[in-house]
Order: sequence, then C-alpha cells, then structure tokens
Amino acid sequence: AFAGVAPDLDQHCQRIVRELSRAQDELRSGGAVAQGRVILGVSPTTGPLLLPGVVERMRRQCPQISLKVVDGFSNQLYDWLQAGRADVAVLTNPVNSRTVKVTPLISEPVVVYAKSQPRGGKRFFTVADLARTPVVSTEAIRLIADEQLQRYKARVRVEAEIDSVEAIRRLVLRGTNMALMPVSTFHEDVTSGKLTAWPIADANIHRILTLGQQADRRPSAAIDEVAQIMGAEVRALAESGVFSLPGGNNVAVRAPRSRKTRHQEKDSA
Repeated sequence: AFAGVAPDLDQHCQRIVRELSRAQDELRSGGAVAQGRVILGVSPTTGPLLLPGVVERMRRQCPQISLKVVDGFSNQLYDWLQAGRADVAVLTNPVNSRTVKVTPLISEPVVVYAKSQPRGGKRFFTVADLARTPVVSTEAIRLIADEQLQRYKARVRVEAEIDSVEAIRRLVLRGTNMALMPVSTFHEDVTSGKLTAWPIADANIHRILTLGQQADRRPSAAIDEVAQIMGAEVRALAESGVFSLPGGNNVAVRAPRSRKTRHQEKDSA
C-alpha cells in the first residue's frame, strides 16, 4: 500500500501501477507472445474443479504468463473485477451490469447428495422432498435454489449453511447429512461410489458458470490467453461428464452465447 494515502485513492493508485505494468509487458512482447501477470478469481466450488487443468494448460501453452489466483464467493469476485483487483473471474449467475462483461460457459444442475446406499433405494428428489428434507449447503447455493423454487412456492429446508465445501463433503461422507450442491462439486465421489447424487426431477434447479471481465478495459493478450484456457478446460470437463449425473440424468448444457445471463441471483458459489 502507498503510505499516508486514503484507502480509495490507494486502490486507484495500485490499479494504475498494474495497468502500466501490463502495458509494458505488451510493448516488450511486441504483441506476438502473451506474457505478464494475470489475476484469476475462482470460488470454493470452481477452484478445485478448474485449477488443476488450467495450471497444466498454462504450463504447456504460455509458461511466460504469471498467474495469481484469488479465492472468494461470486459476489466478492464481482466486486474485485469492478475494482480492478481481478482481471478475469469465474462467476455464478451474475447480475446484468455495464461494468462487468460476462461470457456464459455452462449450466449445470444442482442436486442432492447423500452417502451411497444399496441399490433399489431412492432415485430422485421432488420439490416436495426438498422442502421437507433437511440439507446442508452454502448460503450462495441455497439462495440460487430458493430463487428458482419461488415459482413452485417452495423453499429449501436448510439445516446448516456452511461456506466450507470440504466440510460439507465430510459431513455427507460420514452419513451425517444430505447436501444440496452443484453436480460437479463432488463428482469424483459419485463416480467412485462413495456418494449418491439425486436429481430434482420436477424442477430445473441449476447454476450458470460465466467468465467475467471488466467491460470498459481492453484485455491484454495475457488475459485473453487465460480466458481462452478457462473456456477450453470447461469444455473438456463437460465432455468428460463432470457437469452431469452418471447415466445422463439432468445433463448440463452449454449456456447461451450471450454476454448477459437471464438469471439475476447476486450471491453464488
């Protein structure tokens, strides 16, 4: 921080320094090779999912780019983009805005997780089941679900809101609780047989993942490269089935090619 400077002016000064640094990187590269530092924002659910593949792709394709990753919930990431504290971020169901440009990546169902049970048990949840069955979830996913359940005049019955995704996972693995989370969150535990994921059969509860950038700033070649790599990783994960339930139930779909989403939820994981 700049000593003796007011916080707002301090942030503005830091942003100018970052912009100058990026401009120098562009001049040094002559526009031919993307290089420089990029700040990428991810959430507790998207970070573990996307970062391993993204870092590997960057090592192969653009090792000259320095990546800094910041972690926060979607509303925080949105604010960081607006303030220039992040260059690109994965947002969930963001609000329409003139200051943040969003590129839809994919839509995925929100499902109910439980410890695996013998075959012959429950195969899906209904809205009525969801309204009377205690579940754990993040506040963000609960808000998305409640927003989309309004048309059914129903709400999620949340036993506990927990920001830690790993804590939710451990509770479900112990058989202590059921959880309401996006289908990609515990995909590996479902495919390995540790957990069962049930679709919500009579309601399309889902989240839309988007890539957000500042609308009023021309992205550097390095930011463009990171954005393209993020999109490629999401496509690869979708093709491998990470965003859909085994057996094809509630298959995730590519979000529409638009810079604005149709959903207005403010806080998301």
